[in-house]
Amino acid sequence: MRWASRWARILLPVFAFASFIALAAGEAVPPNQAPAPGLKAATWACYQTGVLPSDIASGDFDGDGWLDLAVSCFGTGNVYFYKNLALAGMGVFRNDATLTTPVGGLPGAAALAASDVGVYVLSDSMIPGTMPQLTVVPMGTLLKAGKALPPGTFDIVSADLDHERLLDDVIELQDFGPAQVEDLSKGTAYSVAGTDSYVAAATGDMNQDGWQDIVILTSDRLLIAYNCAGVGGTPVYLPPVEVGSGNQALGLQKPTGVAVGDFDSDGLMDIVVVGNNPQGDLVSGYARVFLNTPHAVGSVFSPLPATGPMTTWGFNAVDVVTGDLDGNGRDDFAVVNKGSDTVTVFLSDALPTLQADDRATTERCLSDADRKADRLQIQFRMYKLELQCGHQPVAATVGDFDFNGKPDIAVALLSATPEAMPQNSSCIEVLFDVACGFHQSGKSNVPGQTPHSQIPGVAAQESKSCVGCPPCSSTSSTESGSGN
Repeated sequence: MRWASRWARILLPVFAFASFIALAAGEAVPPNQAPAPGLKAATWACYQTGVLPSDIASGDFDGDGWLDLAVSCFGTGNVYFYKNLALAGMGVFRNDATLTTPVGGLPGAAALAASDVGVYVLSDSMIPGTMPQLTVVPMGTLLKAGKALPPGTFDIVSADLDHERLLDDVIELQDFGPAQVEDLSKGTAYSVAGTDSYVAAATGDMNQDGWQDIVILTSDRLLIAYNCAGVGGTPVYLPPVEVGSGNQALGLQKPTGVAVGDFDSDGLMDIVVVGNNPQGDLVSGYARVFLNTPHAVGSVFSPLPATGPMTTWGFNAVDVVTGDLDGNGRDDFAVVNKGSDTVTVFLSDALPTLQADDRATTERCLSDADRKADRLQIQFRMYKLELQCGHQPVAATVGDFDFNGKPDIAVALLSATPEAMPQNSSCIEVLFDVACGFHQSGKSNVPGQTPHSQIPGVAAQESKSCVGCPPCSSTSSTESGSGN
């Protein structure tokens, strides 16, 4: 995620308005046809964090088999870890001051990426006269020494690009500079793309060769750098291939984020790009899906047929995450709307008509005829989750934090109050079972959404409530059925 542009937007006024929706509460709607209904998650949790959170990441940071959370805070210059209490709490996190880095230890902490023992933190990237620093922050232990990064580095993404089963490869994006990868285990670095106005990056095996490729979003282009897996497993990247060029091809005047997922369940990774299109004084959020539709073995991407950019029915879309949120075997995605205090969920739905086409893939178990007959025509249905703990969400991460088989979303909120105060602590919010009830008995309605802060059956002392976070618990919730 591009922290530089996100930080600049903190200083801009947030425009929002409410509109009446003549729809049954809880009904998901097709994109661009009707305003997305505003819902409250059945269960959410609020946790206090530092000042001006900038990014959030999830991972099993302590090796106990449960997903933990980490949040970087620009204002306090540190990282907060939230240990999952596992069987003792079933998705309840502990915010323990002993598990945070010292305040000011990571000045201007701007971006996070998961590592095998904790997180990588990008700091100093927005402080004049300083060099960006990349620091490994293990959970519950002291900081490891940071290393200087090229000037203008504003975002990082971690991956296993060389099949070493380690998240030791860090993609570094520079503002109007090259995109490069550092192998922290080997101490080597190499460029994957030349100078450009980069926005965000993601990784995935886009051509089914077993190696992670890099999807790169610039201010006006969508690129893929294919991993050719050089001699000895050292990645060798071809010059980036252009998927979409120009704001018209992207359908977004100001792209902000990119992610990958298999939205049509054909075994090929697709791409979703999010961003904003100014409309007068408003900055309306949009998302566009590019399906991986090769006519020969390889990757050729095309926008989702018969649709243009899909509105998020929110303002200032800043981040996107993917995952099979409703458990139907197809990946979905969720967009963070900073200017509306909402997360818009897009659920991938397949039309009943089977699609036969001439797309080719690498060899699999099914015959060519069976594989082609199993193609699905994809559409999306959408709704918005209205955040309850704070305001101005800036980043999100997906995971099954309570281990019940239903994906959850954790969101970092810039402020616990409507106005971002640089001296006040803020919050994170965990939305549990974000698509519970979809695709059951052929229905596409969300069951009754009853807000509460405690999962039934969990002891009161382990309740999913606003732990030590008075500013969050005092905020008022948005009424169901609001518009943007």
